Amino acid sequence: MAESVRRTWVVVSAIHIIFQALQRGGAPPCQSGMMLTIRKGVWEAPSAFAWEKLCSDVHVGLMQIVDTGKLFTELPPGEVNDFTILVLDVTFGREKLERWGVEIED
Repeated sequence: MAESVRRTWVVVSAIHIIFQALQRGGAPPCQSGMMLTIRKGVWEAPSAFAWEKLCSDVHVGLMQIVDTGKLFTELPPGEVNDFTILVLDVTFGREKLERWGVEIED
């Protein structure tokens, strides 16, 4: 549930930022405090207990969106979950992801 709320908040905030930018004609204040989990397996946890165990056993990569650019040098793309790939695609562009080694299907 916590991961679902976190991802919903990230998507809603992104839509709000885009709406504000279009409405005002400029960039709105940065929402850099939003956190997301970057590792595979967190979203797929079958229960709250499994999610909690995963979070205590493995560094799930809870990080602020503003820091996600570090992933290109700190982790191979195979360790990053699909939602984070989507965030990186929107934030940095497809070309940077392809240079990192992510194969994106159209």
